Amino acid sequence: MFRLLLFCLLIAELGAFAQRPEIVMPDGHSLKIEQSLLDAQGKYLYTFEKQKCIMWDAGTRMQLYTFRPGEIEQIRISGDGKSILFLAGGNISLYSTLNGQLLKQTTGYNSYKDILFGADGRQVFAIKDGSLHTLSMANLQNLSAVKLKLGSSGSLHLLADKKILVIGSAATETYDPITQTSQLIPFQFNGASYRNQVFLPFQQWVAFYGRDTATDFY
Repeated sequence: MFRLLLFCLLIAELGAFAQRPEIVMPDGHSLKIEQSLLDAQGKYLYTFEKQKCIMWDAGTRMQLYTFRPGEIEQIRISGDGKSILFLAGGNISLYSTLNGQLLKQTTGYNSYKDILFGADGRQVFAIKDGSLHTLSMANLQNLSAVKLKLGSSGSLHLLADKKILVIGSAATETYDPITQTSQLIPFQFNGASYRNQVFLPFQQWVAFYGRDTATDFY
């Protein structure tokens, strides 16, 4: 009777173990941490070095998943916290934060410079060759491209009205995904004085500043 009870307890324990998430052996970081990000829900923390990103439970401080998309250039977390985008080696990788699995990845030689989740959760935006590219979240296939006046570089930001703010080295403009049109921000540059621009998300402002000049806002 005792052996039968022990056997039943063992089977029950094995069944419960099979339903648990995969155990991840914590390895931490061996190189300098480049950046840390907290998702919008405040549940998970992401820290990354050059070659990998670690997802942590912000409450328990337990390591959950390790992502290795290549040499990481940029990370974006989706608004619902269920997906994470990596820009690595000019290519884009999409991972699930629910199970840590790679969902989609661009292939071949690419030179994407900046990435952003769209407001609808169905599109990804990226800068490449001076154009703003719209990609499908389903397969990361290119849907459209709009030529911009951003110059040699640019950064993408999601605005409250669901438009895309593109801050470039030569111009700053907004892009409407619905009409697929862009509009320049009517700011007069003071020659070469304004060398930097930064987006302030809480104020929904763009700050223009440079050496020996006052900061202006739009």
